[in-house]
Amino acid sequence: MKKFYALSFILLSSLSFGQFTDTFTGTGLLSANGWTVHSGTTALSISSGSLTYSGLTGGSGNKVALVAGNSEDVNKSVGTAITTTAYFSTVLNLPNITGLTTTGDYSMALGGTTGTVVTALYGRLFLKTGTTADTFNIGLVNTSGTGTTPTYLATDYPIGTPIFVVVKYDKATNSASLWVNPTLGGSEPTANLINATGTSASSSIASLCFRQAGTASIGTGNVEFDDVRVADNWAYVTSSALVLSVKQNEIAGLNIYPNPVTNGTLYITSNSNEAKTVAVYDILGKQVLNTKTSNNAVNVSNLKGGTYIVKITEEGKTDTKKLIIE
Repeated sequence: MKKFYALSFILLSSLSFGQFTDTFTGTGLLSANGWTVHSGTTALSISSGSLTYSGLTGGSGNKVALVAGNSEDVNKSVGTAITTTAYFSTVLNLPNITGLTTTGDYSMALGGTTGTVVTALYGRLFLKTGTTADTFNIGLVNTSGTGTTPTYLATDYPIGTPIFVVVKYDKATNSASLWVNPTLGGSEPTANLINATGTSASSSIASLCFRQAGTASIGTGNVEFDDVRVADNWAYVTSSALVLSVKQNEIAGLNIYPNPVTNGTLYITSNSNEAKTVAVYDILGKQVLNTKTSNNAVNVSNLKGGTYIVKITEEGKTDTKKLIIE
């Protein structure tokens, strides 16, 4: 179980912000839980239990376990494509070094497309065997294509100990950056490693991908991933709070307007005339407004311009909506 260290949560789920978090609360195939198969034949599934990383607030979800020798690769759309700088983060654990090699292979990356065909990959996260027994090294490559060479951190990380990894792909410089166990939250620090060996730059980032490759003895190995996040900013992927999924389209006829709000008043209507509880969160998960309304109007004049999530509860049903304040 992931430990709870804070009470703030980012409420998002399926809204198209060019970002998402997956804590793998479901069971079964990844392809039945919002991910799309784009290569391979051996099913990639959610595995029971979750990874714990100190300071990271999470739920009681599960994890994804890549299996040495399996071949199915999957991707998940980020919603609105990211056209500038893209980040992803994850809690990563190797239960053993089975399947890893001394030269390494990659098992996670950003995709230039989404759906059943994903061939252009960026910020590819590499793993290889360490210099001492039962350890591994972490590295990356900026892009796919010929002429790329992975670079690795010299640190030997022990198996069985979850670590927090952040990867950044910068379209302007066609470079990838890597951080291992950075401080959660705060401003972006100097990267532990930068790779710019590949020459094929991205036009946009549309998905996050998991990749299984090789054989049971040579390839991507046995790797566990949890709490994956993608966004166009450092703050989102390194916040100590995690996105929690909230069911959509639960309240019949729910509508919020105007959106964007320009005059300080938001109206919320539905098929019911019952009172509604309204909570507003900023993009980092901080609750900035909590009120009840029975006349459809909510005063948001104290909120600064920007993007927010509105959580609306009515008669035991909950919905979330994206809100823009101008």
